[in-house]
Amino acid sequence: MKQSTPALPDVRSHQWIDLVDLEMCLAIAIKIRRNPRLMRIPYANLRRWRKANRWLAAFHREWLKILATNPWQRVLEILTQDNDEGQRLREGDPFVRVLAVLIPAEDGWDTRVARPTTGGPEPVGPARGVGRLGLEGAAPR
Repeated sequence: MKQSTPALPDVRSHQWIDLVDLEMCLAIAIKIRRNPRLMRIPYANLRRWRKANRWLAAFHREWLKILATNPWQRVLEILTQDNDEGQRLREGDPFVRVLAVLIPAEDGWDTRVARPTTGGPEPVGPARGVGRLGLEGAAPR
């Protein structure tokens, strides 16, 4: 008997947007597992947003607590959970820019972006100012 593939939701529907968000967060999790130093990015984003706005929205404060109280592996599980809570948390996650960062591959090429990585700048800078958010030592080094 032939199995049918579940139908995808209509493009631009809430369900479709939620599916795209989940897929992007799964890609983010894969990238961070390859280079845990990328966990500095959500800390830097929260710091930058707090500095720019002089406050953080409730969902960003929730992510701040998640980041401060969980190991990075658990944070990725929370980010990628396929349920209502995961969907709600992804609406305001601080992982923007993770997919844009280049990661040096072992052979000198990052095939995911098809450009050489040797001789270039370090992919991720230090998470300066993390202490101002009360997260000293929380980001992987």
